[in-house]
Amino acid sequence: MRLLPLGAAAIRALADGDLTCASRAAPVPLTPYFVQPEWIAGWRRARDRIEANPAAVSWLADVVWDEVQQAAVGRAGFHGPPDALRRVEVTYEVEPAHRRRGHARAALESLQVRALADPGVRLVRAVIRPHNVASRRLVAQCGFVELPAQDDVPGGPWVVYGFEAG
Repeated sequence: MRLLPLGAAAIRALADGDLTCASRAAPVPLTPYFVQPEWIAGWRRARDRIEANPAAVSWLADVVWDEVQQAAVGRAGFHGPPDALRRVEVTYEVEPAHRRRGHARAALESLQVRALADPGVRLVRAVIRPHNVASRRLVAQCGFVELPAQDDVPGGPWVVYGFEAG
């Protein structure tokens, strides 16, 4: 598994729901899962972050690429560059047909390594719905600990986990 940066042009096309243009701009062909209705709002937020700060693109979205299958199996990245408190928040999702094969774990571990290699990051957060037991278990297995209730995370309920830079 490798994480391949999507880039601004692909993110803009995904924000428009245009899989054909996104696949042309992406480093690898994307699947229809990338333009499912639930993802469009997230792609639009990513596009808006890039418009506000072009350097943010390197933090936002990568393709989870299965090198054995030669297939895009999901996406992973951060909600943006480090904030004023030196925090980043991970985001990842693997297509249902490719789950339970270690892709999410490998993506999360890669995101942790990338974030913690940046001196501007002191905390990697994962914000997860309470009912998403699989994701909560995954972050705990990767060393994240549940943090006290957070008031800066809208749209809850959420459970917030953190992994501090050593």
